[in-house]
This record gives sequence, C-alpha cells and structure tokens, in this order.
Amino acid sequence: MRVCQCPIARWPGEVVIREPLGWPEYLAWQRAVQAGADVIELAGTQADYDAAIAPGLMAVVSEWRLTGCGAPSADGIPATPRKDSAAFVAWLIGEVTRVVLGEDTPDPKASAQ
Repeated sequence: MRVCQCPIARWPGEVVIREPLGWPEYLAWQRAVQAGADVIELAGTQADYDAAIAPGLMAVVSEWRLTGCGAPSADGIPATPRKDSAAFVAWLIGEVTRVVLGEDTPDPKASAQ
C-alpha cells in the first residue's frame, strides 16, 4: 500500500493506493485511461475527462482519509469547486501513474528545501 498526502488544501489528509496492483485494478485503470483519451479526442471538457477516469482511480484507491470528502467512490470524487477538483484529480492521476511505473512518491519536504 502507498500512503499519499493530499496537497489540495481544501481536502487535507491521505489517500491509500493499492501497491502492487492486481490485474483487475490495473485493467480497470488502463480502461479508464483509454476512456479519458477517447473523451479528449471527441473534444470533451476537462470535467468530462475527470469523470471518465474516475472509475479507474477508484479501482486502485483502497481508502482515503480526507477531510471534507465522502467515501471513496467514482461518484465520491468531488466535482466542485472545479479548480480544486481538477487539481485533486490531476494529483491522484500522478500518484497512480507512479505506482504503475514503479516510481517512488517524491517527498514534498525535499522540494521545499
């Protein structure tokens, strides 16, 4: 399991991502990435993309302990306010991508120095 500190001030806390991913989680992630790419190809909005990739994100999240968010589910990812929601989804995509690629999560304290 990988515990990731959420950098979005509106939703402080942690997200726990399964690591390593099993085939069902990995395939759900891959299908969601493809669905997101398909949405963008059809000139969808950022909100359309976020909604398309949400099921794949939730397939790999085992839990989250975030203030101000409901239970982790594709419907539970906050859609508004859009600026914070888009930042949250982008951050979570980055964390899942690091798991898929086998990369370490950067220490936010290290970049502050």
